[in-house]
Amino acid sequence: MRAMTSPEIKDVQLGLLDAFAALCADNGLRFFLAYGTLLGAVRHQGYIPWDDDIDLAMPRPDYDRLCSLCSGRPVADHCALMTPDNPDYIYPFAKFSDTRTCLQERWMLTNVLGVNLDVFPLDGVPESPASFAAFTRKMVPPHYLVCLTSRKMKTRKTLSATVASALAYYPMRLTGYNRWKEKIISLATRLDYEASDFVGNVSLFTYLSKEHFPKAWFAEAENIPFEGRLLPAPAGRDALLRQLYGDYMQLPPPERRVKKHENTAFWRQ
Repeated sequence: MRAMTSPEIKDVQLGLLDAFAALCADNGLRFFLAYGTLLGAVRHQGYIPWDDDIDLAMPRPDYDRLCSLCSGRPVADHCALMTPDNPDYIYPFAKFSDTRTCLQERWMLTNVLGVNLDVFPLDGVPESPASFAAFTRKMVPPHYLVCLTSRKMKTRKTLSATVASALAYYPMRLTGYNRWKEKIISLATRLDYEASDFVGNVSLFTYLSKEHFPKAWFAEAENIPFEGRLLPAPAGRDALLRQLYGDYMQLPPPERRVKKHENTAFWRQ
């Protein structure tokens, strides 16, 4: 296998994005640019210059229809939707993956993905801040346990710390990550999306305490530029980005302009 260059990876991601957008348009599915991809579209009209992935979000009803539509079959030329019902797949959300490529994620126990896009479900969440805080506290343990049981154990700075880590790591590995992945999905889907006034992506741990958005922010989509394409962004994107990132139009200091992921991509042939 030949390692892919950064421009090659972005070309594949953009091809996936085009295929995904066409698939959603053909089937009447709603999706939005999300996280760093949304921020990049607003601030740079494309990728954040030091970013290396594409994030999308879908209301849970559309996400579930997508998963049903794509279950067990190729979606388009060299495209496949990887979903949590695959026992060899560790994530509690979907990824749209290029089957010509192989992605080696440094700390992961399994490598079933190619270069991909993240596809996150938006779920109903409790409306009151107190109820939402209680809800997110319930989400923390299964998120932590998915991480613990799906990743290789890291050597710590001292022998005693490594031994202590191993005593926690190996017994928990016996439970398997699928149990905790399913727990995350069970908790995330307790509230109906359509009946909820607040929504969030609680299948991802990164911004868990901030995933409390008025559903009205997603009631309409507006197409905005991203790498020469027009793609849907939530109408409430300014408030959403401020909630996640603060003064998001201000560039971070140079030392924080770094790639987020530790992985290497290869062409399969």
